[in-house]
Amino acid sequence: MKKYLMMLVIAIASQQVSAVPFSKMYVLGDSLSDNGNLRFYLCEAQGVPDEACTTPARFTNGAVAVEVLAGALTQAGLLADPTLEPAKFSPLGVQGTNFAVVGASAIDANADNLPGDQGFWKTVNLDDQLAALLVSQGVIEPHSGAATGHRLDPDALYIVGFAGNDVRAARGKLDPAGVELLLGPDSQPIDPFDRLAHGLIAKTAIKGAVIAIGDAVTTLIDAGARHIVVLNNADTGVIPETSVIAAVIEQAATSPRERYIARRYPAFASALSAGFNALLSYKIDIIRYTSGINVLEYDVDGLRDKAIGAGDFDNIEDACLLTTTFWFFGLEAPGFNPLGCGPAVIDRWYFYDEFHPTRNVHRLGGLDLFELVSAP
Repeated sequence: MKKYLMMLVIAIASQQVSAVPFSKMYVLGDSLSDNGNLRFYLCEAQGVPDEACTTPARFTNGAVAVEVLAGALTQAGLLADPTLEPAKFSPLGVQGTNFAVVGASAIDANADNLPGDQGFWKTVNLDDQLAALLVSQGVIEPHSGAATGHRLDPDALYIVGFAGNDVRAARGKLDPAGVELLLGPDSQPIDPFDRLAHGLIAKTAIKGAVIAIGDAVTTLIDAGARHIVVLNNADTGVIPETSVIAAVIEQAATSPRERYIARRYPAFASALSAGFNALLSYKIDIIRYTSGINVLEYDVDGLRDKAIGAGDFDNIEDACLLTTTFWFFGLEAPGFNPLGCGPAVIDRWYFYDEFHPTRNVHRLGGLDLFELVSAP
């Protein structure tokens, strides 16, 4: 009976939202949504002239999906304020409405790891971005965190996009020996090829990330947000970086069993992604039931299949721009993949680099998001 009532409430809530004009758009997220925050920190905040800055504003070759979404909503007359500028966290306060930062995660695993940190720019992960949003909108006090009585704009659209870095971190728990070759010593003193032990550690990590996302969404709702979209995770097992790590782990293997485990590494990563997405969907269902707010979930994981079906890409497996591969295998300089990628064909490749999609994928994702949030 309880299960039936929960499904009924979710069904009713799903008929309540969308196809209404939004006042503004706010984004919490990672490199899939960052449109200049990391660049600001590494260049402008450090006094580096714009012309001398080598850090890109976006980790793709064009607009990111949330920018495409903002443009589509504006064109359709569904977004009153089309500006989606980077927040540019600084001692002077927040400047824009996009709080996403390259490298951000849902659980606070690397908040202070940015090079050259000067103490004020530590707003990286979900809890920090959420606090910055609440402070910027006058919902909480900047130092004490005490509630002010003010509320978030109920007509604004809030995007929450964390998953990739958390699942990638959990994937690293599957084999610390292989990861140690690439990223430095791992603190877990466990047999590097013990699938059971590392599977449990990895599952615990993704569960923690889902809880953090759920808590953030609940906080947004409690503060007055009514239009929220949560993004799930693209399959970490198929990103080029996972294949690179698997190859390095296999090189370190000393037995047939270890080589088998290494070759199954992408499948392990895919299983973690699927587990993350299942837990996230369940968490969102609970939030819908308890709050009465129709929190929307965008299936980033399904975007790749749509892209393949559309026939828009000639290569869906390899990185066009070699960056991670360059570091891992000691090449002298990064560059375009010798398999045939270059400026003229990059939009026919799915992956911009070992982690991120090209602008053509972002375009498809942004238009997909538009269909989701504008549906009656």
